[in-house]
Amino acid sequence: MTHRGFREGVRSPLVLIAWLMLGGCSSSSKVPATPKCFLASDCQNLLQCVQGYCVKACAQSRDCPNGERCITAAEGNTCQPLETATCQYNSQCTKPLVCAFDQKCRDQCQQNIDCPTGQMCTSITHLCADPTIDKNYNPVTNEFVGANDGGLASGGAGAAPVGWAAPSLAPEAQAPVVVRAPATLVLTPLCRIPGTTLDRRQLGRQR
Repeated sequence: MTHRGFREGVRSPLVLIAWLMLGGCSSSSKVPATPKCFLASDCQNLLQCVQGYCVKACAQSRDCPNGERCITAAEGNTCQPLETATCQYNSQCTKPLVCAFDQKCRDQCQQNIDCPTGQMCTSITHLCADPTIDKNYNPVTNEFVGANDGGLASGGAGAAPVGWAAPSLAPEAQAPVVVRAPATLVLTPLCRIPGTTLDRRQLGRQR
């Protein structure tokens, strides 16, 4: 079809609709699935095989091609496959990540240096938060919204994962156990009269 014929054709609503349905103005925005692997040789383009997925090495999340989070895995800093980003159990997360209260696999930390570049170590939960990805991260408190109540409060991140429980009290903070000693039984000795086998009480009865 010539350019002039195309212009004349699109004047017809039916022709225009058919053209749009064929993808004339559409573009695919679907994120491709992360390639799976068993061995390092299964991955191409310098990707690493990390727990069953071919992933890219990273220093920060912006290095990841499809909006993934940069995580510190046992194999080093790699892009987190979207297929393993959510969880209900720790066993569903890439080692050594844990299943956090918001049902996302996250790195644990003590300081910011324990997290990939650009991520913050939260003050209470001690999890790596990425301000560019985590919409439930509050930079003012340096904590996740709803983290104090397991994510169940209004505005929180959702239901807590299976097995999530509040930290238990330290031994020194628990109420002391009071052990009471048994009562002492006091026995009064019997006085015996010299030269007899009777005590004073038996002697009184005979009288």
